[in-house]
Amino acid sequence: MPKRKKNTTPNQNRNQHHKSATAAKSRPPKQEPKLSQDAIAALEHFFICFPPKYFSRNIRNAVIQLLETSSAGSPLYQEELLAQLALFLPVLDLIEDEGRFEKGE
Repeated sequence: MPKRKKNTTPNQNRNQHHKSATAAKSRPPKQEPKLSQDAIAALEHFFICFPPKYFSRNIRNAVIQLLETSSAGSPLYQEELLAQLALFLPVLDLIEDEGRFEKGE
């Protein structure tokens, strides 16, 4: 059994080991992978054809509709929540479209 330093508990020894182990692991941060020029051009083309705001709304609406149509056997609270979300999301869209509640306001 390894000897402990005087006046230390096993938890204190473990914490000291953890601190020294994390200090030894300090490496420079990894560089994020960068997109190729072709990938950037494809994304730009996609977002020109399908503006992100409307694309996001369409995806969200499709997911809500899918959940509503496949909710057979779901608990009542889940069905009520989906109906409430379906009614509330257009309110959020309206607020976003009016440009209110932006950062700093």
